[in-house]
Amino acid sequence: MRHCACCAPCRRPLKKLGGRFFSGLLWMGAANAGRRLSAIVINIVLARLLVPEDFGLVAMATVFTGLVQLINDFGVGSALVQAKEVREIHRSSVFWVNILVALVLAAVVASSSPLLARFFSEPELVPILVVTSVQFPLNSLGQVHRVMLKRDLAFKRIASVQIGTSFVSGVAAIVLAINGAGVWAIVARSVLDDGLATVAYWFANPWRPKWMFHYPAIRPLVRYGLYLMGTNILAYGSRSTDNLLIGKFVGSSALGIYSRAYALMLMPMLTVTRVVGHVLFPVLSTIQTDLIRVRGIVLRATGGIALLTFPAVAGVLVSAEPMVWTVLGERWMELVPVLQVLCPVAIWQSFNSILVTVYNALGKTRLQFQVDLVGHAVTVSAIAAGLALGGVLGVAYGYLAASFVHFCLHALVTSRMIQLPLWSLLVRLLPTILISVAMSAASWLAGNLAMETGWGRPVQFVCMAVVGVLSYVLLLGTIRPRAYTDLRTAIAKRKNKEAPAP
Repeated sequence: MRHCACCAPCRRPLKKLGGRFFSGLLWMGAANAGRRLSAIVINIVLARLLVPEDFGLVAMATVFTGLVQLINDFGVGSALVQAKEVREIHRSSVFWVNILVALVLAAVVASSSPLLARFFSEPELVPILVVTSVQFPLNSLGQVHRVMLKRDLAFKRIASVQIGTSFVSGVAAIVLAINGAGVWAIVARSVLDDGLATVAYWFANPWRPKWMFHYPAIRPLVRYGLYLMGTNILAYGSRSTDNLLIGKFVGSSALGIYSRAYALMLMPMLTVTRVVGHVLFPVLSTIQTDLIRVRGIVLRATGGIALLTFPAVAGVLVSAEPMVWTVLGERWMELVPVLQVLCPVAIWQSFNSILVTVYNALGKTRLQFQVDLVGHAVTVSAIAAGLALGGVLGVAYGYLAASFVHFCLHALVTSRMIQLPLWSLLVRLLPTILISVAMSAASWLAGNLAMETGWGRPVQFVCMAVVGVLSYVLLLGTIRPRAYTDLRTAIAKRKNKEAPAP
């Protein structure tokens, strides 16, 4: 039987690895779909119960707490997944380091909350930041448990935890919002989600930390993690620049509009790429020395992401106005032009998630940091220029242009790293691009016809959605791009494997 071309202790059969990869995609796909579906419903309900200023306050707090959360992880969790060998001394040492770092960071956030509140001229940020700081130790308590489940490709248990905690915390937030909790409904949802997840991971993984710590054993993990943390901080800094500048110079209401548009833009990408990235990282780490197999998996993963992301982004782009009117309500209509500008960003960001996974799985976190240093400098400059020239919409245009430049840098470097010609990737994607363009045209025509009948925006949105889905399915079945046939083949093999013997 053939084995993967990694270290001797792994020796995972290639067929078994492929089966676990597809099984992981199914389970994490179900988890992500469940989380995103519940998040869509919950966010819609909260958007109708709360006001843009509530979301703006949370976005302001997240500018700081999101950065601290990256330091809280400092990349060692991913290093445990990527490492060729992990022993008890590694797991326990990482656990106690995580707890110590989390407690220090929680104290820093709570004590510095008045400074951030003064910066934004929003006194309500002080208690919000103090309560939110509890998330850091809560998250760290379950990090190693979650990472080891991921390393073992135990995606079924991870999926169960994610779906359950997302649903419970979301329902709790809605109950609080109905009872007049305001911004605290959003804060409680976030804290409760982390707390419940940690408890669930301790039940899902029987491992328990031991009273041992040995820094030399985890020094390689820390080195890997520090570069990854630096990359994540750079990414977060560039992503938060828009929120920081809008919140400071335009206000919480405008920031609430922008943050909702950004979330809607990311929704199609996050639904797909988080699934693929979570599963792809441990799988590529297992075969990190076999570039032929790495290239094959990257091509199939990229094609699969395009198959779902391209039509989703195209659909949101053409139906933005009736969609926002129907789903969020008339008071959110200022969001439409910002959403339309940001929509294309989801396309290349979805591919970036695969490229980042390749860096991490091959242990090239230092190279990734160097590329991101240039890319994020471009992003910050473009966002600042956009704000000066065109306000919130200018920020969106600046982010659109800079994120494309950043993607091109990553594509050039990773294609050389795994010896994958970019033309082969473009050939794989071209049929899906053409199908998505045709689908969006059909959806747009259906929307115009619906409006001419005077049925209103809700009916227009439903017509556009139905025609878009039907036309995409029809075109997909007729043209049959490579990604589509790969997916059908994988599903057929899975069914044959699970079918009972006669």
